[in-house]
Amino acid sequence: MPGRNHSPYPPEFRAEAIKLAHSSDKRLSEVAADLGIATETLRNWLKQQDIDTGKRDGVSTDEREELNRLRRENKILEEEKERWSALRRSRWRSMNSGSGPLLCETNWYLPTDLREGRRPGPRCNGRGSLRPVL
Repeated sequence: MPGRNHSPYPPEFRAEAIKLAHSSDKRLSEVAADLGIATETLRNWLKQQDIDTGKRDGVSTDEREELNRLRRENKILEEEKERWSALRRSRWRSMNSGSGPLLCETNWYLPTDLREGRRPGPRCNGRGSLRPVL
């Protein structure tokens, strides 16, 4: 399901299920049925625990979280880079067209402006140069 950021099972439940699967003499499918979860779900949890503890090769939970964080950050930076490029192109066109700066007619912002608590956009001061909006 796209956009889903969390598991329907709390971490405590996962930990208890893993502990029960390791300590029980029952088959994995029986333990999963007793807990009301799919066998493959329990098998995936056990596999991920082995990866996290170093018993098996793969991407650990911490590494996956860091990778996702870096991907989100990279996406934001790419968007900011594109906005700055578009702004430079727009400013260059307006300076070379003789029609005056197009920047005066737009309000634009970058995601970092909002994260840092600044109000969106610089605005034109009427002379074709930018001043920050405070």
